[in-house]
Amino acid sequence: MVADQEEREELERVFESVSRYFSLMSEPMRVRIMHTICDGERTVGDIVLAVGGTQTNVSRHLAALYQAHAVYRRKSGNHVFYGIQDSALIALCRGVCIHIASRLDDDGERSDGLLNLARGFDPAMPKSRPKAALKAREKRVTSKLPAPEITPRGTKPAPRVLKRAQNDGHDG
Repeated sequence: MVADQEEREELERVFESVSRYFSLMSEPMRVRIMHTICDGERTVGDIVLAVGGTQTNVSRHLAALYQAHAVYRRKSGNHVFYGIQDSALIALCRGVCIHIASRLDDDGERSDGLLNLARGFDPAMPKSRPKAALKAREKRVTSKLPAPEITPRGTKPAPRVLKRAQNDGHDG
């Protein structure tokens, strides 16, 4: 009985951790910031100009991203540079953009906007991609994801995912 309660509490902590990770990108300004720095580090001033916010607001969001280990910062003279630390978060943003774009039916303008956003998260992505190709790519990408291991104590991430995260320097 006590073990069941401990397992539930442990699982609840995992749910809260996952929820916090997803909530990190629940602010449009943070998505804009990550999009701006995903292809290279930028100064705070450059980020402010690119995202169209105030320095105070951008700095607040950068602080939240830094505390969550999504970005790193580097000082050089009077400048502070920010860059991507959590590449999995960028892949997640790109995947969400592609997924949403592939599900849109006739709203070409909205689909194009999402594809442009996805391209920003991955500069190597081609400029245009038909919806059928998007759906096929999404299927290929998701079919390659390893399945989590289901155990009596709960669900564990697939070993390849854990190993990749450890190699990237992510704690989870």
